[in-house]
Formats: sequence, structure tokens, C-alpha cells
Amino acid sequence: MSRKDDLEGHIRQSYAIVRDYERLLQLSERPEEKLRADHHIAQQWRLIRTYLEEYLALCRHFELPLSSDLNELVQRFPDLAAQFMPGALRAERDDSLISDLGWHERRVQRLLAKLDKEHSRYLEALTLQTRMQDNQTAARVYGDTEILRHDRAQIIRALNTLSLEVFGMNLAELAQSS
Repeated sequence: MSRKDDLEGHIRQSYAIVRDYERLLQLSERPEEKLRADHHIAQQWRLIRTYLEEYLALCRHFELPLSSDLNELVQRFPDLAAQFMPGALRAERDDSLISDLGWHERRVQRLLAKLDKEHSRYLEALTLQTRMQDNQTAARVYGDTEILRHDRAQIIRALNTLSLEVFGMNLAELAQSS
């Protein structure tokens, strides 16, 4: 097995772990379990980035094609994507995408404004806000991908769950309340 194949396997395995922990985030009712899952997700993304850096360098050096599923993962790291294919990744900005992303930003800001900074779930809300901002930045700069949309849906679900559990209403209802 080649180093390229090994790296592809490591990247796919780490991404599978990320998806498993994201499912745990959706299903868990325990804040400490959710924080632990967030930690493991961040750890796996760091591993994926490290693997991708070597993988991209290898592909660039030997002029090898990127696997299409890994190309989508590269999009999660705008700086890596720009280094590998600077011209090809510049997508036209889609006004409806920008509008949708702004909608989510306003809802998250409203949630944080209503949530007391001393609340036990405040750190979870901040973590979700950071994940959403990173996701939206990548979508705006490099165009939306299936992975970004999937990640965004996971984040929105977690934000809605948090909002329902803390305030008894989803993000849209919370934004409309005074």
C-alpha cells in the first residue's frame, strides 16, 4: 500500500469518527458528554488537517489527482484549498447562500444575547457559534460544498436543541420573541 493510500485511509477513518461524535452530540442529553464529543471532534479535525497537509504535498509533488471525497474535506480548510488549487476554488458568490448564512448568524447572536454568560450551556453555545462562523467563512470564500452543508445542518440541529432545552423554543421562534 502506498503512502497516498495510507493517508487517504487515515483521513476517511478520522472523518468517520467525526460523524460518529456528531451523532452523539445530537442524541446526548448530558452537557458534559456533549463537551467531550466537541473535544474529540476538534481533535479529529486537527488530525485530518495534518494528514491532508501531507496528502496535498504528496499529490502536488507527484502531480497525483485528489480523491473527490477528500477534495470536499480540503474545502473545510480554506488555506489548504487555496494552496493546492488557488484558482479553481474561487466560486461565484451566490446571493441566496449569503442571505441564508446571514439568517443563521442573526439567530445564533440572538441565542447568545438571551443566554446568561453564567449559564451552564453558555460555553456550548459559544463553541457552536465558532463552528458556525468557520463553516460560513469557508462557504462564502470558497463556495458551498456537500460537507459544509452537512456540517452546517449538524450545527443548526445542535443550536436548535440547545435553544429548545434552555428556552422552550427553536432558534426561529427565539429570534422572533422580544
